[in-house]
Amino acid sequence: MIKILLVTNETLGEGEDIFLASLLQDDFNVKIYDVSQDIPSDCANFDIFLFRNAWPERIYDRKIKRLVNIAIKNNIIIYNSLQQRSKSFSLKSYLYYLNDNFNNVIPTYKTLAEFPENKPILIKPQNGGSSYGVKIFANKNEIHRKLNNYIIQEYIPFVKEQSYFFIDKKFCYALETIAPGMDNRWELREFAPTRKMLQIAKSFMEWNDMPYGIDRIDFGVTSEGLMLLMEIESDRSYLSFEELSQNTLDNFINSLKHSLKKVLASAKTHP
Repeated sequence: MIKILLVTNETLGEGEDIFLASLLQDDFNVKIYDVSQDIPSDCANFDIFLFRNAWPERIYDRKIKRLVNIAIKNNIIIYNSLQQRSKSFSLKSYLYYLNDNFNNVIPTYKTLAEFPENKPILIKPQNGGSSYGVKIFANKNEIHRKLNNYIIQEYIPFVKEQSYFFIDKKFCYALETIAPGMDNRWELREFAPTRKMLQIAKSFMEWNDMPYGIDRIDFGVTSEGLMLLMEIESDRSYLSFEELSQNTLDNFINSLKHSLKKVLASAKTHP
């Protein structure tokens, strides 16, 4: 049976990955590894490292890199794939490129000097996640610090946020917040996107060009209905299983199982 090391942070994953392991157990031999613990001595014996809620990156980055090196040395599949366009940029700096080359992106600036006068401004750490370190100011003149390690964006009071989930570039499901505001970010509901919504989400997923794995594309939606990209979460995104219908969850898990088996079979055929 295929052996999977499921890499997570059980505290931040809030049980999601324990539940995921239980759903995979019939088809795979799954061992859960919590990144707050020492790296398992037998980790070189696995077929796949399935990286899930193993964050925050600012704390566990070195340990994740050690696991990646072990995987590469021992020909272990890394899932999600590391072959993705956003990873050719440093941390979240791909947002600068997307801002310059795509529509539907939150206006993003490389320097404070470029930012317009008298517009509200949002800054977030390059290595942040889940709203860590996000700060909002009425205008750029209120900021009295260096922003070398921050993303600088126009602050837009979105009426809701949306996330689109894909496996191996195929759409699986979409979720949106029930009410506006950062305090309500994780009160979600499943919804059926329109063809135009899905086309916008797919354009960023296709740009990222990850050959296999789970893409989550996050947007803020304005009061006029305009979707603006917040981030591409294609490393260790939270999947919000608790918000899914049973049918959606079953389809997602079946797609994930198929993907894991296909990737390993392909690696054995083309070593």
